[in-house]
Amino acid sequence: MPADKVLARDYFVLGFPLSAAAWRRYDIARTLPPDAVAKPVDPVLPLRKLAQRLEMPSTAGVASPPAEELVALRTLNRVLRWVSARYFLLENPGSLDRCRRRAADRLDPGAVHELIHAFVEVFPPREVPLEGRDPAAFLEEEGPAAGPDRAVLEMLLLFLNTVNPAARPARPLFEDDELRRRAPFIPFVTGFEEDLAREEPAGTAGVPLMTLLRAPLVASPDSLAGQLRYIAAHWADLLPDELLSGVQLSLDVLAEQDLRRGGEPGPPPVLEFGPGSMTWGDDGPEPEAFSRDADWMSNVVLMAKSTYVWLDQLSRRHGRHVRTLADVPDSELDKLARWGVTGLWLIGLWERSTASRTIKQWMGNPEAAASAYSLLEYRIADDLGGDEAYENLRDRAGRRGIRLASDMVPNHMGVDSRWVVEHPDWFLQLNHPPYPAYNYTGGDLCETPGVAVRIEDGYWNHSDAAVVFQRVDENTGDTRYIYHGNDGTSMPWNDTAQLNFMLPEVRRAVSDVILDVARRFPIIRFDAAMTLAKKHYQRLWFPQPGDAGGIPSRAEHGMSRADFDAAFPVEFWREVVDRVA
Repeated sequence: MPADKVLARDYFVLGFPLSAAAWRRYDIARTLPPDAVAKPVDPVLPLRKLAQRLEMPSTAGVASPPAEELVALRTLNRVLRWVSARYFLLENPGSLDRCRRRAADRLDPGAVHELIHAFVEVFPPREVPLEGRDPAAFLEEEGPAAGPDRAVLEMLLLFLNTVNPAARPARPLFEDDELRRRAPFIPFVTGFEEDLAREEPAGTAGVPLMTLLRAPLVASPDSLAGQLRYIAAHWADLLPDELLSGVQLSLDVLAEQDLRRGGEPGPPPVLEFGPGSMTWGDDGPEPEAFSRDADWMSNVVLMAKSTYVWLDQLSRRHGRHVRTLADVPDSELDKLARWGVTGLWLIGLWERSTASRTIKQWMGNPEAAASAYSLLEYRIADDLGGDEAYENLRDRAGRRGIRLASDMVPNHMGVDSRWVVEHPDWFLQLNHPPYPAYNYTGGDLCETPGVAVRIEDGYWNHSDAAVVFQRVDENTGDTRYIYHGNDGTSMPWNDTAQLNFMLPEVRRAVSDVILDVARRFPIIRFDAAMTLAKKHYQRLWFPQPGDAGGIPSRAEHGMSRADFDAAFPVEFWREVVDRVA
């Protein structure tokens, strides 16, 4: 590996300084994946675990940092490390060794030797705690980017972290008190900074290296996000694409943290029509392939009825049980026809999720019904009389010139739906909770033997609204964390499971259901249809860099427009229209 790549690689396993005391106090090893030695650590999940461990009373009244801030701190350190390595090995080779020798002349060679050894013991490189490597062996490396060089560079970065006001909440992870007691850390660093000021300037700014490294801290002393924005704006020519992408990812993760949810809605967006306004990017207008409207379509007079409520009202009005669709009196259909109604929209016809009803009842509403938009499957509900009762009402209404209309919810199913049971791969999911604080100790909401479904405990105690629920195959132990349906405007819909429209088989299955519904109902109302437009689906679930914040935890699963298009090449509604045609 080239020397500059060696020097620029992460000395610390999580990117920012970690003391040996912090390794022990916060049990850092337990936050890491099993293969942390063999490959780079994914930046987000271990930091979420670490942030959870930091949630304890801290000194000086400083609140512990959230995971999003630790992600930003990691990225900041990786950038500073790269810029430093670039300077020492490419822009001004030999400068690191020269400055170290000057420090030895100024402080005493033994003192500098002692400081470097103390640093490696107090702030061990990743090889020591992960692989059990002896710190002395690490320092015996020779040549460019050897152990001593890496230790000196990391001392400079440690100093920058300790003087960064925005990093203060994370100080328990890299307190330097022990290092100061054991060796002349501060005199070494401040003298080193003075020596660097006499070397060649760094980067394109024409300033000493430490001045360059301090620039983001000076520009935005109290905000890690501000420091990363400074880097994105001023250091693009210094950094490789990988690090620039990491800066944007960190800003996106921070945007999720800052997004306000719930409360009063903001002003609705104003749609604009005209050339290019209905396209995504620079694609040009889509060809129309809609079927020709029949005469009746433009003249529909639609009456909406919440089906169960309507049947209850009819029971009271007629003094007898009106339980199924077949029980609807002819006189009621005659009345609608006299009023000029030509379409009857029956809301909540499909077999609903039993979990949806159970959640509401367990939360203290014993008479609650399941949501009409959390479905078990697309069949006419059994307690409404099933297909036979539907056909009875359809035919009687049709003789009076009334067509039936139905809802269709294409983007999600109920958490206990037949598809969740039989096709769990069809849903957006992770193999771990996106937030380590999530717990699933509540009751099983799925009535299908062998499959357990639980929503996160925060729902039961009103403390949180988790973005995923847990699905467990009780025969194999396979555990998945499936995202709830969500449109990014408020809270996740906790009785729903979000379908993964990146999968061709899912798009095909949903369009099959749409065609089946269309064969039975000449009028369909699609719920939240806009969430399946490609621009919205990507914004919510696979956001482009800089476009995150719609749904918590999705920034780290973002995609470029090109990668998204490769997986989801054609608008879903385009496919549906073409299939119908």
